[in-house]
Amino acid sequence: MAQKRYKLSCKGQSLSRKKNCAIVIQSMTSQKLYELERKTASLLLDKLEHQEITLHRAAQIAQYITKALPDNITDNQIDSFIPQLDDTFIELAGIVHTHMKELDEIKSKNIATEAERLLKEHKFSEALSIMNTHLANKL
Repeated sequence: MAQKRYKLSCKGQSLSRKKNCAIVIQSMTSQKLYELERKTASLLLDKLEHQEITLHRAAQIAQYITKALPDNITDNQIDSFIPQLDDTFIELAGIVHTHMKELDEIKSKNIATEAERLLKEHKFSEALSIMNTHLANKL
């Protein structure tokens, strides 16, 4: 797993006025990156425990994940990277499928929200258009 880096910041005060200043620790590692690494590690450990994968193959996968994904990667970059994982490592197909399903659900909710907004504004043709486009892309 990637090491977490932390950023210290002081909101509204200078650091010289420490008694009135709260130091905020924020993880600079993306939550999506953390989740991907956690899910991958859990999957690999489970497969090793059930002897469904060799130690060498698990090490290859873990090494690839940690080298390919820098700590400062954006969520959009992670979303673009994940679908390619099972091209090289079929063992990660479950993670890829789950991620793609979650992205599709989020996209569907966003489109439904946008269509509702357009309907409230009496922009019926625009609402119909985005819904038709979304449904066509799903097929």
